[in-house]
This record gives sequence, structure tokens and C-alpha cells, in this order.
Amino acid sequence: MRLIAISDLHWDSLVDTSVIERSVELINSRNPDLVVILGDTVTMEVQPFLDARGADLLGSIRSTHGIYVILGNHDFYNGRVHDLVEAYTQAGITVLRDEVVSIPGKCWLIGREDQGGMRSRPLSDRVSLADLLSQTDDSQPVILLDHQPRNLAANALLGIDLQLSGHTHAGQIWPITLLVGRIYDLNHGRMDIDTTTFIVTGGVGYWGPCLRLGSDCEVTEVLISYSDK
Repeated sequence: MRLIAISDLHWDSLVDTSVIERSVELINSRNPDLVVILGDTVTMEVQPFLDARGADLLGSIRSTHGIYVILGNHDFYNGRVHDLVEAYTQAGITVLRDEVVSIPGKCWLIGREDQGGMRSRPLSDRVSLADLLSQTDDSQPVILLDHQPRNLAANALLGIDLQLSGHTHAGQIWPITLLVGRIYDLNHGRMDIDTTTFIVTGGVGYWGPCLRLGSDCEVTEVLISYSDK
């Protein structure tokens, strides 16, 4: 299964939409089986994303088994998260908010509500990963979508097969890249803990200055092989 992950578009009034257009073209050229968007679609305000019909642009991605999106911390800062969710839904993109779906014959997909988005309500309202996992079985692998790459060791103990995250921008600008590397067990790339694989993508866009130094904008491709056993 060819899975494509993108994250951290940080769409605002300064965004260069050509970067996202090229990302969509690149994704479509790879003929993905599944596409996931890992949060922080906007930076603060949702209106520039709506005005530019950003959801329709992302909805033009061609994927055999659909496009799924989770929310990141910045998606909640604008106070219009429901408008963002509605735009995605109308564009044919499935929003997962502490929800589990089955991609038949391929995988279970768990999309978590971002912990940064819980500031306006008790953190206990976030459904536990154990409860979400109880809705799956071992008939196919479990892929977790969680915007922030936290609690990796604990997630590995629960038997996740693959976790995909963003949020870090791979540090974006040196020497912040060094600091971010100390904050997270994995700030970019791949790491395995026991039988669980963790992948953190550096993201498509920028936070703050439209600049990267020591990191790259990226679209992340994951190839998943299935055993005959």
C-alpha cells in the first residue's frame, strides 16, 4: 500500500498557494492508495483557507481509498474549527476526531483529537487510545494519526503498528532544529520501538517566517508491505 502523508500547511493570508498546488501534483503523480493530512491546516484564521477554496484543492488529490484528515493545535486557535471541518467534509475529505475507520483489506485508521485542541475543555474529554484501539482487531494493521509525536513509548506498548505525526516542522530553522530535537523523542524521520514504527513528517508549510534553514518542506511517502501469512 502506498500511503502519502502531508502536514502543517499553515494556510494564512501570506501562504504561497503554488507550493500546495505543486504538492497536490506530486501526490497525484505517485498514484497513492491512501492519503492522510496530519493537522495544522491553518495558522490562526480559517477565512483565507476558505476564500482560496483550499479544501477543494486538497480534495482534488486522487487516492484509491480516500483522503483523511486530523486536526492540529493551530486549527483550534481560530475559534472556527467547525467551519474548517465543514469545508473538508464538503470537499469529500473525511475528518477523524477520536474516531476509527476500517480501510477494507488494508488497515485500521485511528485519527486522534489533538491534545493542543483540548485547552478549551478538559483533557479527559479526549478519548483514550486504549478505548479507540478496542474498536479494532488484529485482522489488519493499525495506523495511528496523531498531530503531535508524544507518548511514543506508551503508544508502542499498546500495539500500534504505525504512527504518523507532524507538528515539529523538523525544527524549520537552524539552530531551532537542535532544540526541537531535544523536546521530542522523534522530531523528524523514522524510529522503531519494538514492533511499532513512528514517522514524523517535516510538513509542507511554515510557521512564522516563510523560511527554512536546515530543514525541508516535504511530502512523505510510506510503502507498506503485507505478508502472505
